Amino acid sequence: MPSVHFYLRKLQLLVLLFWLAFLVSSCETRNENHSNLPWQIELNAQQHSTIFGVTLGETKLKTTQEQWHGRPSIALFSNRDEALSLEAYFERVSLGPFQVKMVTKLQADEDWLKSIQQQAPKPRPGPSGDYRYLLDEIDLKKAESMIVSELTYIPGYKVEGEILRQRFGEPDQIKKENENTEYWLYASKGLLVTINQPGKDVFHYTNPAKFSAAVDKIGLKFNP
Repeated sequence: MPSVHFYLRKLQLLVLLFWLAFLVSSCETRNENHSNLPWQIELNAQQHSTIFGVTLGETKLKTTQEQWHGRPSIALFSNRDEALSLEAYFERVSLGPFQVKMVTKLQADEDWLKSIQQQAPKPRPGPSGDYRYLLDEIDLKKAESMIVSELTYIPGYKVEGEILRQRFGEPDQIKKENENTEYWLYASKGLLVTINQPGKDVFHYTNPAKFSAAVDKIGLKFNP
């Protein structure tokens, strides 16, 4: 016949299992109640993506700053092909339960970008071969009125393939660059997820109509 001690141990185990189940359920509930999570993508009538409170192709940088309660570092970048892009980098933003880094790409007139490049001080070279040009106060103010066209979300946590499938569904394609890097392509959501082992994982958002062009820029080919 089992001893009293045996039943007490069994009761303690049941209580522990109940408590763990409660904690998991509680965490999931809190997670569902959060806004500004990376899988909460909405498309409007124009098929423009709204993510983290920003509608791509519609929301201005100034509104984005107010939405995220942050002031970014704004700079002009020239890549190896001499293509120019105006970007705003947010070092730390609170989105949902996470502290993340964010980069916004801005819609800007090509002639204006070239004038910034010509008038800027000596550019600073980056590790990827890009050159970074600083803006003066007048151009910085003008940049705040530019519309956000693309977003890059850089979390501090690692991304697992199973979680991506749970939250975003099955990707249209998975492309493996090497044994450490793979790309998950979600064309209908305008989302490209880069998983780096080791290194930072990256979520890149664009409007679905611009997805193929955005993917082409990093040397990938999307085959619908």
